[in-house]
Amino acid sequence: PGGVKIEMNERGQPSGSAFVQFKTNADAENALKYNKQKLGDRYVDMEKMTTEDGEAKESKEDGDTKENEREAKDNKKDREAKEQKEHGDAKEYKIDEEAKENKEDGVAKENKRGGEAKENNFCIKLSGLARKATQADIFDFLSVGQVKQVGEIVITVNGKGKPSGDAFVKVGSNEDIKVALCLNDAAFGNRRVEVHQVDLAQLEKARKNIFCIKLSCLSKKVTENDISKFLSDGNVRQVAEIIITVNEKGTPTGDAFVKIGSEKELKVALGIPEKVIGNRRIEMCQVNM
Repeated sequence: PGGVKIEMNERGQPSGSAFVQFKTNADAENALKYNKQKLGDRYVDMEKMTTEDGEAKESKEDGDTKENEREAKDNKKDREAKEQKEHGDAKEYKIDEEAKENKEDGVAKENKRGGEAKENNFCIKLSGLARKATQADIFDFLSVGQVKQVGEIVITVNGKGKPSGDAFVKVGSNEDIKVALCLNDAAFGNRRVEVHQVDLAQLEKARKNIFCIKLSCLSKKVTENDISKFLSDGNVRQVAEIIITVNEKGTPTGDAFVKIGSEKELKVALGIPEKVIGNRRIEMCQVNM
């Protein structure tokens, strides 16, 4: 990790959240494999965000703290207003307070509109990929091509649940879009790929068509072929990708993630009656990926 920052609450005590910076997107993706895993005696939730997202979150929390301070001041002013009312001055104070609130509401709405305008809508589509192309392959292709900020990568599947040869990638800026478009018709493995700019909505639509299950309690000797055979024997035909997770030493963790091509096939997989691979009984559940 490039750095760890533990978040504090307004009392200066640990809030239960922390931010971890990674040097590469691949490291961040590997870290996400430990989502819902135990840290000490607790299960932790993990989510990916850019440095800008983290700073925005911290800024929001700072704003919440200031909001609490403003509320305390407002309460004090309310008490003062009550006293002034007893002396006949409440009406004028109320007018001033309403004017101030209207001004603050206007500023808040303007800030909200500004934040919405900054939403990342930089997305590209790669076509003509080999079916064996992975997210790591795509990340390396774009990084070598000088795309500085490579974000979410979604490899789409066809009607049979197999990789379609297309992928959507979220990048960090308009400059990254321009650089990525220069890679159109570039060599990717033994193929040439097409690169086009698309709307973020297309990536979000593709994401909804990806279904994923997690297999736990696997033997460390289990291979992708073992998992593929287990699913095939259970009548699951649309397997897009199998990822066996490893720890920092490169040793299998006992978990694996499988991308399924349709919701129907997902239900078939989860309904396999004998959940046994090798001599072990395994656990299966649906997850977001």
